[in-house]
Amino acid sequence: MKETLQEATAEKTPPVLLDKNRIKVGLCDDEVKISREKYGANILTPPARKPLWQQYLEKFQDPTIILLGIAAVLSIIIGVFKGHYLEGIGIILAIILATGVSFYSEYKSGKEFDILNQIKEESAKVIRNGKFHSIAVRDIVVGDIVLMEPGDKIPADGQILECFGLYIDESTLTGESEAARKYPAGSPKLAEKKETGFPRDMVYRGTSVSDGSGKLVVTAVGDKTEIGKIAASLQEQDAQQTPLQEKLEVLSKQIGYVGMGVAALIFVALIVRHILMGDKFGWDLDTLGRLLQYFMITVTIIVVAVPEGLPMMVSMSLAFNMSKMAKANCLVKSLAASETIGSATVICSDKTGTLTQNKMKAVWFHIDGKLYNRDNLKEVLDNPRWESMVTNIGVNSTANLESLEDGTVRTVGNATEGALLNLLQDLGLDYNKIRENTSVVRQVPFSSARKRMITVTEKTDKTGFLCYEKGAPSILLEECSHCIINGEKVPIDEYRQKIKDDVKSASSQAYRVLAFTQKDLKYACDDSVECCFTDHDHVFVGLIGIADPLRPHVDESVEVCHNAGIDVKMVTGDDINTARAIARECKIVKSDEDIIMTSKEFQKLSDEELAQKLKHLKVVARSRPLDKLRLVKALQSQRETVGVTGDGTNDAPALKQSDVGIAMGKSGTEVAKESADIILVDDNFRSIVNGIHWGRTIFENIQRLIQFQLTVNFVALTVAFLGPFLGVDFPLTVVQLLWVNIIMDTFAALALSAEPPRADTMKRQPKSRDEHIITPQMASYITMAGIFMSAVLLVLLKTNFLTGENNIGDELYNQTVLFTTFVLFQIWNEFNCRALRSEQSPFKGLSQNKGFIIIIAIIFISQIIMVHIGGGLFRTKPLEAETWIKIILLTFSIIPLGYIIRFINSRLFKKGEKKA
Repeated sequence: MKETLQEATAEKTPPVLLDKNRIKVGLCDDEVKISREKYGANILTPPARKPLWQQYLEKFQDPTIILLGIAAVLSIIIGVFKGHYLEGIGIILAIILATGVSFYSEYKSGKEFDILNQIKEESAKVIRNGKFHSIAVRDIVVGDIVLMEPGDKIPADGQILECFGLYIDESTLTGESEAARKYPAGSPKLAEKKETGFPRDMVYRGTSVSDGSGKLVVTAVGDKTEIGKIAASLQEQDAQQTPLQEKLEVLSKQIGYVGMGVAALIFVALIVRHILMGDKFGWDLDTLGRLLQYFMITVTIIVVAVPEGLPMMVSMSLAFNMSKMAKANCLVKSLAASETIGSATVICSDKTGTLTQNKMKAVWFHIDGKLYNRDNLKEVLDNPRWESMVTNIGVNSTANLESLEDGTVRTVGNATEGALLNLLQDLGLDYNKIRENTSVVRQVPFSSARKRMITVTEKTDKTGFLCYEKGAPSILLEECSHCIINGEKVPIDEYRQKIKDDVKSASSQAYRVLAFTQKDLKYACDDSVECCFTDHDHVFVGLIGIADPLRPHVDESVEVCHNAGIDVKMVTGDDINTARAIARECKIVKSDEDIIMTSKEFQKLSDEELAQKLKHLKVVARSRPLDKLRLVKALQSQRETVGVTGDGTNDAPALKQSDVGIAMGKSGTEVAKESADIILVDDNFRSIVNGIHWGRTIFENIQRLIQFQLTVNFVALTVAFLGPFLGVDFPLTVVQLLWVNIIMDTFAALALSAEPPRADTMKRQPKSRDEHIITPQMASYITMAGIFMSAVLLVLLKTNFLTGENNIGDELYNQTVLFTTFVLFQIWNEFNCRALRSEQSPFKGLSQNKGFIIIIAIIFISQIIMVHIGGGLFRTKPLEAETWIKIILLTFSIIPLGYIIRFINSRLFKKGEKKA
């Protein structure tokens, strides 16, 4: 009985070799199902998370919360003897509410990240039912035949069946930076004694293809892979803080020190006032209760003053906005990237698929010395030179075409190679048959460094070999000694310039031009890459021009970047004429001052010369990986915040070096995606602009939150400190202060973090690297608004001018009025904090942030409930309708004051208001 493919690969160690037919066919649908049932899915078991009850209890570990809780319990015990213990119960309820809201906010933030992680689905190329498919890595099963190309991440452990010049980066497992050379099972090379971290005919999940190509058969999936076995050491670690969070933590500590200092002064002031009022300290319950109240007020002031929840609230804000960015096709992998992209001053963009649609089509042809378009190409179908080019296209490629259920065809692999395979298919030619009838003995995949792909095949008559090349005309033409004209092989010197002129003409029409050459070999190359380049006696066969239209409105997106103070540079592997045509069309190049240069010209520049040209350098054509890396470093040396797009393995160094690396979700290799901070789901330049817009919005929303929190802090500390000197020990009770803390630390973050992007945000200069998060305008508002609200509240302490005649002298009623006035001031203050600049309105765009309106309504309704039914728990008394109206009208005064402050700021800080 013939064993199934997964049995042949999983039951033996090492796995047996498979016959060629099984390699070509792969698993059938039934075998996939059986394998998944037997060996499981290709999913690594996630690290265990703490149960929700444990996460909630951790919220009580804060020292101030513990002290306050102990004090509240003591207050209840003393209150039992004195007959009024409800306030102590109210404090405990407020603590439970505050920690509960904090826990929910953190839980919601974690859920946002879970959703984002579900979106980040890697894919792999496999053969099933004799056809090529691109499937999710989680769907890989034991026995699958997986194709490997440069930039691919290995999706599961497996044995190599076929390969050409395969090098695997195993640093994730071994720590070795040098890629390991691999060979297929059964290769004589495996007998050579050489120390390696892992067997040279095996590859492992999590490693990546540095160079070469091949096929593997999966032998282990999920937790049974090597990386799965060591998963215990790869448990989730605490997320690293972003630069912004680090700044906020420092700011929180600084505010905390001030708060603790003020709290200590308040405690001393209360003691001094107690003594000056003639009250004596004794060992009775009254004295103990009074001291306990003083202590609870002091601790509560610290709880309110120390914005310990600020970094966490920022994380929640970032997570919320990251989910919004994901919906805009901008998948953010790290918190830092969501901040940094908003500060980008330069974007170094690829051309293909980012500025263009990546809908490549072969439309222009130079064959046998003549020019053709796609319509009249059939005239040369019988030409021997066309036959040679067809073989080159079919064999000298690692791409494949996948037929989808809806009748469309998708390229699996390189998009340019896919366009060539589609050409053959449109002409009624089957590239699979060409490959079946050709014996490949050597293959060097395309890379941006080599600018070519090479395949060596054995002649059908076994008399020698043929070397096929395709790649950049400027490189391949230099290797050619002959060309084909009118069907005859002639020296190329007489025709070289004509060929170059045709290349230039096609490039000026924005076509990507590929040259095709071939050469007879007596012997096949060895397994080194260089051997294919040593002899330059190649024969030029022809050219193909591939059109890739610009994305709609990409010129408008580039213009938005310019208006936002962001320079856009294009770094492309295309010919300089193609690059120039595209750059002008999408308005990257607009004036004679703008510089376009080739990689050779770029490399000749000294660092000093490059620094002088950076401002006007717009395009680097025929670029190589190190060009992009050097450009990024040069820009960063001038304090620029650089975003880089990339899709290939060789882009990884530049992506890592940049301040924010942006990989292509569709065309990008897995290595590029791994190196990047952001993945463009649709490979669209407009999505980068959307990401920048959201990044700036995130930063401004955090500024809004900070402005609100510090204003509340200012008022709360001022009133609590000066109250005792005006004859009121506790202007705000412990429970009331805790309620204010809930409003400030949580509800405000929820409301302000959801502020949507605004059009004027992309008409301003990017934030400087060194710019403090608290701007002069913010500090001005915090100070002036804080003084105004504090003054009004302190006047209320002495005059009670909002109290009706029936309640004059009622201390509890007066305190309720003061408390309610404080809260309503903060409600209107939150509206003000929506407007950071003079031209902004606190009410503009409210319909786009329905969450803000809901939260404000919740705070207001909660305040009404607390006032009217809180009673002894919250130390409040019902207010009359007339008093409510007076409070609303009085507190609304902060809105016109906000307009006045912003107007003053626009005159005092003109630079801060300057547009791009």
